[in-house]
Amino acid sequence: MEGYLLISATLFVTGIAVFLRARRVSIAGVWVQEEASGWLEILLEQRGVLVEGRCYVENGHYHFTGLWTGRHLYLRRRDFGEEMLVGKGFPRTIAQKAEGTVMAKLNLKLEEPDRLLGFFYPQRIEWNSKKTRIERRTFLDPKWRTWVRRDSAFAEEIIGKKRGE
Repeated sequence: MEGYLLISATLFVTGIAVFLRARRVSIAGVWVQEEASGWLEILLEQRGVLVEGRCYVENGHYHFTGLWTGRHLYLRRRDFGEEMLVGKGFPRTIAQKAEGTVMAKLNLKLEEPDRLLGFFYPQRIEWNSKKTRIERRTFLDPKWRTWVRRDSAFAEEIIGKKRGE
């Protein structure tokens, strides 16, 4: 019984510490991610340890939800927009079923006040030969990602390169 009390107290104190650290360091705002075709702007909102965000892309948007510990950001990305998914190679019937589901996850770490570095885990979706049912979903090997605050010098450098300045 005493062991359970000690474990509960430790978890409670750790939870309070994470909550306070997450409130002290804010990641709310617009972040930029460099892509081969340009850049993505992601708007993040923070409520304590909970984070929500949105990124608008052609024919749809990405919706992010996750946790912020004050140093690490854990997100899940849901893709919305049937036309966007069809443009990515999904048959229309599968796009209708996959829309709004988790399509990727991200594990990022705040390295500097204006830079998040970490891994993006895309999800592979396999469907049956008649293209009517999703058969399997698996997360693929991670890809490196860097996000920088939109109003930082890092972001201005990325955007300037893409514009050819």
